[in-house]
Amino acid sequence: MKNDNRSYVNMTREAETPCFFSQEHDRTMEEVTKNKEMTGLTSPKMQISGVPTMPIKMTQVATVDLSAYSPGKALGIVLAPGPLGAPETSLITIVSGWEFLGPIQRSGQAALGDRLVCVNGSSVTHMTFRQNIDILKSLRNSTSKANRLHSMGFARIQIEDADTIHTELSSQSSYDNDSYDKEQKQRIVVQVEEIASLKKRVEELQTEELQTDQSIVGGARFGGLLNWKGENDKPVVDLSKDKVIAYLRRELAEITNCKAESERSYLNNLEHLEDEKRERQILAAELSEKAIEIAFMSKRQKETMDRNKELEKKFRHMKKKLKDNTHDIEELSRANSKSTIDCIDDVEMHGSNTAEMTSFERDEQIIDEQMEVQEVYSDLIEKDAKIKDLEEEIAQLKSKLERTTDAIETESCDKSQVMETEYRKSLAMVEDETRQLAIVMSEMSTKAKLIDTEKKQIEIDNGDLIEKNQNMEDSLMEMRHTLEESADFIDELKAENSSLEKVITKKSKLFDDLTKEITEDNGENQIVSATLAEKELIIND
Repeated sequence: MKNDNRSYVNMTREAETPCFFSQEHDRTMEEVTKNKEMTGLTSPKMQISGVPTMPIKMTQVATVDLSAYSPGKALGIVLAPGPLGAPETSLITIVSGWEFLGPIQRSGQAALGDRLVCVNGSSVTHMTFRQNIDILKSLRNSTSKANRLHSMGFARIQIEDADTIHTELSSQSSYDNDSYDKEQKQRIVVQVEEIASLKKRVEELQTEELQTDQSIVGGARFGGLLNWKGENDKPVVDLSKDKVIAYLRRELAEITNCKAESERSYLNNLEHLEDEKRERQILAAELSEKAIEIAFMSKRQKETMDRNKELEKKFRHMKKKLKDNTHDIEELSRANSKSTIDCIDDVEMHGSNTAEMTSFERDEQIIDEQMEVQEVYSDLIEKDAKIKDLEEEIAQLKSKLERTTDAIETESCDKSQVMETEYRKSLAMVEDETRQLAIVMSEMSTKAKLIDTEKKQIEIDNGDLIEKNQNMEDSLMEMRHTLEESADFIDELKAENSSLEKVITKKSKLFDDLTKEITEDNGENQIVSATLAEKELIIND
């Protein structure tokens, strides 16, 4: 809303709008009475800083009886702190506009700029605007019949710049309607259509009244209002005020139902649009998940390739180590062969020298040589065992290397095939979903444009209707006044007709009496004439 100081009485039901007025400060009556700032609720001497004082002159208070009005329905009145633009602590609460044709506006007891002076017979002129709204809300939400809203009193006030206030109220009421929500716009449309319908009916009534002399006869075709009776098969229309109002109310209810159907259709379209938006979000989320899954699979493929590279590196290292061990074995074999040859040469050399030695020396030398041979032989045995161990280790490394190579090749091939297949499937699914998402987004864009166009058209139509609303209201008031004057004129004609009939009846009675007297006088004259004739005959004789 463009004016935050306004409080609205909504037309919707209690279940749809739980707050009677604005929901900005929703407090109960107990909270209101316990608030320390609301001591002025019982004290008329309360002073509030920042509120300008001004001379106020109020006319006679007009009270609107709301006891027969259902507490579950809105009143259609818009209240604001006065003068316009004043804070909520203002001591003046004025009528700033109408949401729809409610009981207060229908009563004709309140107009734009009037001040709210009493609620349920109690004065509220010493209370702030905020306090008045809280009290009205508490009365609205009360479940007790005694504490419900029964009446509201309004008074015409005259303050400084009163004309400016009324002008601002009229213009701002029309201007703020542009920011109403959809439900309020629908109500304005219904109100304008009601005014147009009433205008049409009033024009037809005026036409019928001009064409009638003693009774209202014509070609009006109100459903349920024609009573086919009278002479010469002429339809005599009973257009009593109650029947006309009842018919117009039924017709207004039908129009309201049609508008409600249109509103529900519009809301269904909006809901369908929201569903499509949610579906698009779901598709986008699924597409994001697929993209994440593809990224994860790509990461796994990269990790597998890195692992294969590491295994290849280990394979090359083991191959190099095997080559080095083979070289070491060959070196040991050559060294062993050389040692064996050296031992044989030493034995032969010592054999040639043994002939020259003594037996004791020869035995000692033989023992030494045998010990040396045993040492060399033990060294050879150790070297042979070491060579065998190295050969076994090399064989194990070769078999392990072969197994590892086979496993790596098999695993790499299988994983590459599986990942390539999954990757292709995922890419195909992503492409399909992308195409579907593009189609859905295109359809959504088209529908959104259509809905925007409809919204703009509705706003334009509502602007035109709002622009015509004030003029139609004035015309309606004038027509109602004319209708009342016509009804009064018809009543006067009927009264004059009745009085004329009475006069005619009276004169007819007098005429009958005179005729009777004349007849009697004629009889007496005949008797007198006969008597005179007899006397004349007697005189002549």
